[in-house]
Amino acid sequence: MRFRLFGIPIEVQAGFWIMAVFLRFTLLTGEHKAAILVWVGAVLLSILVHEFGHALAVIRYGASPSITLHMLGGVTSWSTPLRLLRHQRIIISAAGPAAGFLLAAVVYGF
Repeated sequence: MRFRLFGIPIEVQAGFWIMAVFLRFTLLTGEHKAAILVWVGAVLLSILVHEFGHALAVIRYGASPSITLHMLGGVTSWSTPLRLLRHQRIIISAAGPAAGFLLAAVVYGF
């Protein structure tokens, strides 16, 4: 599956969906089988938010990022070769977890 979100190309590989379901396959055997859809949606949202944190930081430094979600999570890459300073690499690395904490704060606030 490929699409663009806020101008950033995103690819979701089949392995992502398989692993997301596999992590909570016990939901398929219970009474509330539709709960697996909520679980997969939560996994998709949380990993996308994390990768968007990295992507937005990369955009700040002038590159064009793309996001791929795969069986082991996700990766943000960019095509423009950047000569990043150490503090810029740290900011890009920290932006993913920071986005996750921001999402947690928003969810907790509701």
